[in-house]
Amino acid sequence: MSFSSGMAAVASVLLSQVRAGDVVVLPDDCYMTTRMLKERLESYGAAVRMGPTAGDAQIRLLDGARLVWLETPSNPGLDVCDIARVVEAAHAAGALVAVDNTLATPLGQRPLDWGADFSVASDTKAMTGHGDLLLGHAAGRGVGGTVPRLAAARHAGDQLRRRAQFGGAARTVGRRRGGARVRPLLRRDRGHGGSCGGRPPGPGENVVNLGGRRL
Repeated sequence: MSFSSGMAAVASVLLSQVRAGDVVVLPDDCYMTTRMLKERLESYGAAVRMGPTAGDAQIRLLDGARLVWLETPSNPGLDVCDIARVVEAAHAAGALVAVDNTLATPLGQRPLDWGADFSVASDTKAMTGHGDLLLGHAAGRGVGGTVPRLAAARHAGDQLRRRAQFGGAARTVGRRRGGARVRPLLRRDRGHGGSCGGRPPGPGENVVNLGGRRL
């Protein structure tokens, strides 16, 4: 599902899946604007716990959580966590898991394949890279009605004046359509996968998968 910016995708996932009284686990070293959503979530009655990305530290904060947000690699520190391990622990605790996959891109890792419920990214960055497209996306597994709630949030965001932060459909800058700008960069980024020898990453290898067919 496309959004008008990366933060629109991030905010739409967080705000559509969390209700008053829910607990959200955020990384304390994630993208600065994502951290700013802590105050907004708390204003809606949600409780927010924060822990570092490195060492899978968020696992220690799972008790009673509704949603766990991962950002791996983190921006700007580039710390990583074991997505599969955190997902297993979170699901056992009854929590959903969303992964900000902006820095890795879908060619670097596929959070849905590691069990995450959402994969989110700002495509303005590595997925386009030319500064002529403002775009974000979110992909979900569709568990328990999560995707319809996300779609409703996207539609509601289209009615907001500040849709670039809180939601809404994607809008390109200039005349080129989004696909025309993303495809050349996907071809370029395939070259980053040399360390895998062209094969999909195995367990514990959140590196590069050259297929690029799923988010």
